[in-house]
Amino acid sequence: GLSLVQYSYSATFRMRFPLLYAAFYLASLLLESIRMLTQKKMVEAQQLYRYLYAHDALTELFNRHGFNERMNQLFFENTRNLALIILDIDHFKDVNDRYGHPVGDDVLKSVGLALASHVGARGSVCRWGGEEFAVLIPACGNAEAEAGALLDVVRAQRIPVGDEFVSVTASVGGARTPAAASITAAQLVNAADGCLYQAKKRGRNQTFCCEV
Repeated sequence: GLSLVQYSYSATFRMRFPLLYAAFYLASLLLESIRMLTQKKMVEAQQLYRYLYAHDALTELFNRHGFNERMNQLFFENTRNLALIILDIDHFKDVNDRYGHPVGDDVLKSVGLALASHVGARGSVCRWGGEEFAVLIPACGNAEAEAGALLDVVRAQRIPVGDEFVSVTASVGGARTPAAASITAAQLVNAADGCLYQAKKRGRNQTFCCEV
């Protein structure tokens, strides 16, 4: 029966067969390399998208999306004594009008970097929107002290513009969840926003804090 599966191959075929085999092997190797490279690029693009989705392009801090996700995580973990502090740079429009928007951007970047450096791993810092920043600190013992320290950080900034320096102040509102209570993230945000309004109403460049 071996005669049924044994063939007499020509010398030309026997010479070409290894070459064809090598060609198919190299083509397969090339396709696999392209597939792996494409997959790597897709993973990198997904990581970049996730970063851009959660971070502000100017300051590289959390944006509202990323910050809200972090806040929701802390509420899901039932974190106690969670402080939310919102800072609004006072009269920021005057900075843009006098020095131009590029200097205004430098102010925002300088303030954001300083806030993030001050808070460190203790909490999360967000560009809340426009000239507003938000800071989330779990297990906060004294929200009023934290707010005062953050205000001092803003006041300490000196942004060089030619032969002079730009300095700013901020209105700061803070709210903290009590040690044992059932509230929502929206209630905490509303409370901190209300405290910020009180700080502005009382003359700006100051803090106002409360417990939810």
